[in-house]
Amino acid sequence: MQNRIIYPGIALCSALFFIFSINVFVFHQFLGIFTFAGAACTTAFLAMALNAWIIKDREITTAQIRQRQVLMGVICAVFAIGYGIFINKHNKAEVAKELDKHGIFAIGTVVDGKSELLSVSEARIFVKYYDENDKSYEAVAYIPKSNFDNFSKDQVVGLRFMPKHPEIIRLLLTDDEMTKYSGFKNRPIQLHDLMEVMKLPRGKRIQDYLNSVNLQWYMKPDEYGINYQYINKMKIQSIVVHPRGAQFINNTVDQNLFKRDIAKYRFTLISDSGAKEYQNDNFMLTIQDIDMPFSRENSGYGNSIEKVEYKPVTVYTLTQRFPDDIE
Repeated sequence: MQNRIIYPGIALCSALFFIFSINVFVFHQFLGIFTFAGAACTTAFLAMALNAWIIKDREITTAQIRQRQVLMGVICAVFAIGYGIFINKHNKAEVAKELDKHGIFAIGTVVDGKSELLSVSEARIFVKYYDENDKSYEAVAYIPKSNFDNFSKDQVVGLRFMPKHPEIIRLLLTDDEMTKYSGFKNRPIQLHDLMEVMKLPRGKRIQDYLNSVNLQWYMKPDEYGINYQYINKMKIQSIVVHPRGAQFINNTVDQNLFKRDIAKYRFTLISDSGAKEYQNDNFMLTIQDIDMPFSRENSGYGNSIEKVEYKPVTVYTLTQRFPDDIE
């Protein structure tokens, strides 16, 4: 009778110990070990408790004992898997809370990435970054697997890291997160922005304007120094500015990106054969999906075998209309 009280109590204490008593950062550093140890220890005590309550000191047949042992085995197996998943997710949630409270913003660069087949929900992104003292670190961030294809080698990313545990980072995946933690405004490019850059002198003025929209734009003049390409190393987007217009290359296929702006500036659809063409009194707007070449490692970003693939993107071309264009 005594064991029926002691073993369940020990099992409960073991479960609570691995949830609340281990420092979240120590647990995170040895996540696999503590997850396995927590599930194994707690399941062992659970098995003892079940044995005391179901089998021990009971007058039952050998066949009934075997049946109950099978039942115990199933219960313990389900519990071990469920508890292991729970404490793993619990620790990651606690680390995320600490990062949200005490983390510091930094800019990093993707050096590698892994999307393992065995993981249903997560992928790993390896990032190199510098702290406020220009000391470099390399760390791994876990992201939803659905976001994995949004990253590529050498891409610039925003992140938060723990000063006392620089190996623990979290990538900032949205404009709202970037704005909140960087202290700088970050929003999607709008059609109005293309109109604005067309008014500015090409060069640093346009780069400064784009950096006021979102971070990490740099300019790349063509070989003649006439037309400039402005590339966002964080969003993998680009804008080409020429004397009569601007072209925005989005990083995904999305022909509705400027849907509200098209209505706001009274654009009218004049052609929908292949590319969509719009016009108003001042501008022509062409929206077209094309395949852009890009490099991708064969499995993850860091493997030695590299191949060129084509990724569908949407290109928005805004052109100034002059009186001669208007019939």
